[in-house]
Amino acid sequence: MPSVAAGAASYQTFYDEETGTLRPKNADGSFLQPFDPDAATVEGEVRLGGPGYVEGTAWQYAFFVPHDLPGLIALHGEDAFVERLQWVFDTDRFVMWNEPDMHYPYLFTFVEGQAARTQREVRRAMTRYYGTGPNGLPGNDDAGSMSAWFVFSAMGFYPVTPGVPEYRLGSPLFERVVLHLSDEFHEGERFIIEAPGNDAASVLVTNAFLNAEPLRAPVLTHEAITGGGTLTLEMAEP
Repeated sequence: MPSVAAGAASYQTFYDEETGTLRPKNADGSFLQPFDPDAATVEGEVRLGGPGYVEGTAWQYAFFVPHDLPGLIALHGEDAFVERLQWVFDTDRFVMWNEPDMHYPYLFTFVEGQAARTQREVRRAMTRYYGTGPNGLPGNDDAGSMSAWFVFSAMGFYPVTPGVPEYRLGSPLFERVVLHLSDEFHEGERFIIEAPGNDAASVLVTNAFLNAEPLRAPVLTHEAITGGGTLTLEMAEP
């Protein structure tokens, strides 16, 4: 991922080592006091968020830096980043009803050796928050964002950072998906995702191959998709 400009890195000045969140500041530059990262207010059905935030808590915005994830991880340190991110899931602080944290399940892939956590949390989120009934979406679809998250995740990958032509691998729902590409815009005719024997219990991706060649990292480029080919995922139970 390319380095970011100074202005885009200004979020770092809000990082609070004590809580591991991005903490609001007063006009004089001091941290807001008192501060509760779990603070949130609700009026009727409207979620107003905690002080300094809209429709979410500080934890639901803590890792909302899609343009500079290496920089964010460096602030925490890799071990602390993984521990805090997993804690958000384990303590039910992750929510799927708003955009700021919908990319959270995929962030483990930015730390080497932690992709299995992404696979577990992606599959868990699809199962928990989505369904076929009247309340099948976890919140306001906001021009299709909730639906798009599910469609991408069901195929097995997701674009974490807008503008960066790559996708992070997750845990697909199907044994086979075929994307029919456009003759006008794409070089390839179709892109196929295969996960032989995949089922509800098969959550983990043990091996991944792009056009029969091992995929060394849980990352799929946009060019790999538009060029056509086959992504093969070997699935296993946890």
